[in-house]
Amino acid sequence: MSLLARRLLAFLLGIWLAVPAAWLVSMSAAAQPAAGMGLGSQDGPAEIATDSPEAVREAVSRLTDAEVRQMLLERLDAVAAERAADAELGVGAVLTAAGESLVTSITGAVSRIGNIPAGVSQGFGRFYEPRGATGTLHLIAVLVLALAVGHLAERLIWWLTPAAAPLAADARTGMPSLGATLEFLVRRFVFEGLGLAAFIAAAWGVMATVHPPEPISYLILTFFLFGPVLLSRIAVAIGRFLLAPQQPEYRLLRVDDAGARLLTTAIAVFAALVGLRMYILSFMGGHGVDLASMRLGFWMGLVVYGWIIYTAWRGRAPLTAMLLPGEEATSGERFMARAYPAASIVMIAAIWALGEIFVAQQLWHLLDGRLPLTLSLILSAPLADVAIRGLAAHYAPDIAGETRPAWRDLAERTRRGYVRMGRVIVLVALIVALF
Repeated sequence: MSLLARRLLAFLLGIWLAVPAAWLVSMSAAAQPAAGMGLGSQDGPAEIATDSPEAVREAVSRLTDAEVRQMLLERLDAVAAERAADAELGVGAVLTAAGESLVTSITGAVSRIGNIPAGVSQGFGRFYEPRGATGTLHLIAVLVLALAVGHLAERLIWWLTPAAAPLAADARTGMPSLGATLEFLVRRFVFEGLGLAAFIAAAWGVMATVHPPEPISYLILTFFLFGPVLLSRIAVAIGRFLLAPQQPEYRLLRVDDAGARLLTTAIAVFAALVGLRMYILSFMGGHGVDLASMRLGFWMGLVVYGWIIYTAWRGRAPLTAMLLPGEEATSGERFMARAYPAASIVMIAAIWALGEIFVAQQLWHLLDGRLPLTLSLILSAPLADVAIRGLAAHYAPDIAGETRPAWRDLAERTRRGYVRMGRVIVLVALIVALF
């Protein structure tokens, strides 16, 4: 739940609890000297003397029960009105503060953009100074050699991997069955994982053996290997598992070849951008560059979120096709599939804005990965829906060659029942995860 939603819920609960809170406040106020309270006159209770506690007690002792109730009701009404006004003001204050924080963050980054060249130059200067041209070229050579050796080790694992046997086609669809497809994809994913592990181990071994002796050079090399390189390679493996851009017969998602290649590339580029952002900020910070003075993280984060938005817009056709369950789609499912790209763009922009608000308010403890995780959960929900529909179609009764309408109707009802149950489970799990 977002900060604004939590505040809004707190304000609503505050209004609901205003009466008992007002009662507590009034009881506390009644135990202290009161000023300006009325007691017994034609228009209300007459004025109570507040010269001393004894005078107050003496005046209160002369009040009737009706006058006490009247005074208490007036006090409760006043306190409840104040609480309601404070709650309404709180919502407006939260919205105003959020908007001002976002503007402050953006204007601050724009005003400091001129400091970026000097900051980057300072960082690379401090990197180059202790090494000179020879040390710098040596470090680059070690990196290239490590990546080349890692690539050869990965190729060796692939060469030793047994070739996959052709899968039998499903009688209903003419394509490999879901179980056979998943078995093939999981097996290929495991072998790709082994190849990637060999790549990382070999490259890391080279870096640990021939790099310059100072620790900072070792960290520079290993951070690059375990940052942009590893993240992008894992993203490619995940994209190949879900989209199979070169093998449409094993594709789990309902996407054409062009859409599968587009989305696979987009996933890999996104992971590489995230890894590069982490690496560059760590590199600059590790060399003593004041990152706050140039807000480099803002601009690199803007590139990352901009790429996601570009992908959602450029890939809106394959994304919509992926979410459509086919000719049997209902009008609601068609609407949601068409609205998903635009809705995802709005959610991405909102998460980015929320992150910048946290930065402006210096809420660093909320910038520990919760926002990217929240975005990932929200954007991955449609993929879970696709998986639910695939499993429901797989486990529904087989109607291939069936001519009896009642049996075909039963199979369709069963499939839709599975879909509904799966969606409820995913929705509950998503809500729990978000909270």
